[in-house]
Amino acid sequence: MIKDPNDPEQSDSVCRCPDCGTSRVVLRKRRDHIDRMSSAPSSLLAKLRKGKLYHCIFCRLQFYSTKPLAGGIREKSSSAA
Repeated sequence: MIKDPNDPEQSDSVCRCPDCGTSRVVLRKRRDHIDRMSSAPSSLLAKLRKGKLYHCIFCRLQFYSTKPLAGGIREKSSSAA
C-alpha cells in the first residue's frame, strides 16, 4: 500500500490507535476502568504533555495523544449505564 499524503486516514499528523493503527478513534472526557489502557511510551509522554484521552472503537484501547482527530471531533461520554 502506498501512502497518500493528502488522505487524512493515512496522514501521520492525525491521532491513531497505537495498537491497531486506525484513525477511527473517539475523544474521551475521562478514563473508563473497564477498557484497557495503553502503556506505550508515546501514550505516557502525551499524558505528561497534557494530551487528550482517546478510545479506539475497534480494539477498545484507551490512550493519550497530542495529535488531533482525523475527522470532526466525536466525543464519547464515559458514563456507566
